[in-house]
Amino acid sequence: MKDRIKLKKKLKVVLDCANGTAGAVAPKMFRDLGCEVIELFSEADGRFPNHPADPTVDENMKDIIAKVKETKADIGLAYDGDSDRAGFVDEEGGIIRGDQALALFSREILAKEKGAKIIFEVKCSMALSEDILAHGGVPIMYRTGHSFIKKKIQEEKAKIAGR
Repeated sequence: MKDRIKLKKKLKVVLDCANGTAGAVAPKMFRDLGCEVIELFSEADGRFPNHPADPTVDENMKDIIAKVKETKADIGLAYDGDSDRAGFVDEEGGIIRGDQALALFSREILAKEKGAKIIFEVKCSMALSEDILAHGGVPIMYRTGHSFIKKKIQEEKAKIAGR
């Protein structure tokens, strides 16, 4: 990761690991990238004593929103229990929705590779498709479900997918 990611400035990052698997890896990874890390619930505990480990539910984002505001962090990342999904909070404590995050990630990719294919689920907003097109990408809307999206990524040789 350190070879691939070069931050332009030191970021203050709040990580809500939700007592899941991210606590074993994410804090160290972000520190190794040069970030100042503020940890929430990094201790693994399958009972999830602090809140359910689902960053797509706004109620579960209250602690990270408060900590981002309190510490004046640049960003907050909240993971689910097995760390295959993340939610994001901006520097003002606003939740960045999945399709908004995918638009931002896609712009980074498309700045380097025009014509790249970007896959997203049908429940994403049409604004995402429009943003991908506006930045030179090929938007591909596909059916909901991890296994379907994973297969479609391989078929299309897409650069990124999300929901």
